[in-house]
Amino acid sequence: MKLLENLGNEVYLFTETLQDTSSQIIVRLQEEQSVKIGDTLWLSFNQERIHLFDRESEQSLLKSKSLSYA
Repeated sequence: MKLLENLGNEVYLFTETLQDTSSQIIVRLQEEQSVKIGDTLWLSFNQERIHLFDRESEQSLLKSKSLSYA
């Protein structure tokens, strides 16, 4: 973990993967979770709430949900 940003009721941590240090991961944690800079973390993600972006274009890598109207 490279950086922690405490915003009161939640904490943002900025890190990278072990395989690709040029990929940035930003994680939002609840305030009560205890982490410090230099910690190694095992992360799992809720697939319903994850946001993935292309590094170059900054476009979402996930298809947007289409709305249907009756």
